[in-house]
Amino acid sequence: TGHLTSDDPHLINAYAASGVDSCHESVTADQILAKLRAGVYAMIREGSAWKDLKTCIQPFVRSNLDTSGVMLVTDDVHADTLIQTGHINAVINLAIAEGISPVKAIQMATINTARYFRLDETIGCIAPGRLADMILFDTLEQIVPASVYVGGQLVYSAEQPVVDDQPVFGWPPELLNTIKLPHALSRELFQLPARISTGTIELPVIAVHENSAVTDRLTCALKVADGVVQVDLEQDLIMATCLERYTGAGGHA
Repeated sequence: TGHLTSDDPHLINAYAASGVDSCHESVTADQILAKLRAGVYAMIREGSAWKDLKTCIQPFVRSNLDTSGVMLVTDDVHADTLIQTGHINAVINLAIAEGISPVKAIQMATINTARYFRLDETIGCIAPGRLADMILFDTLEQIVPASVYVGGQLVYSAEQPVVDDQPVFGWPPELLNTIKLPHALSRELFQLPARISTGTIELPVIAVHENSAVTDRLTCALKVADGVVQVDLEQDLIMATCLERYTGAGGHA
């Protein structure tokens, strides 16, 4: 699955030829359409940090464009977002609010996704031979689960939120304790040394777009003290450090 934020047909064609057959990094409607034209499944995402649905869904609003290659997905959803607004049902509701028909929105989040991952013989629709994983809700215009079934068994009901005590899942040992950091995190790991001991230096900085994965490269003047670049809160500039977490050796950038 791809990570390509572009609508350049030459770049997308090369990307598809390399073997990538889906992408969830589109941030404009043109990027969604360009990927579909290249035979790449287009994932329209909505998460806690990246909010791209409103823009990317527009070509399919009140149109006859084929949506069989379009999926509604989430990306980087925080726990509080899950509690407050929901998960895939929340993405479906946003698509409906933008003008997508409820049935089409549900298809984009269920059967389309199951077909892409070649799981449609098991999940993605309510039909003979499939797993009975499903929700019941009161109206198509707003998907709010009234009942949740897993494997045909009722696990949640709005009338009786806790149906039964669910078994505790035992995580395999290899999935635990995977973040390995140095025993002692030093101040130096979070400092940027400069070529001068004091004064002002111009450095490239990352400009963040609210609710978007897209960033800009800017240049800003920053003060240096004792050979270390200083944080500048007046310009809303802070340091970001990436720590290698696989070995605990302390590698960082």
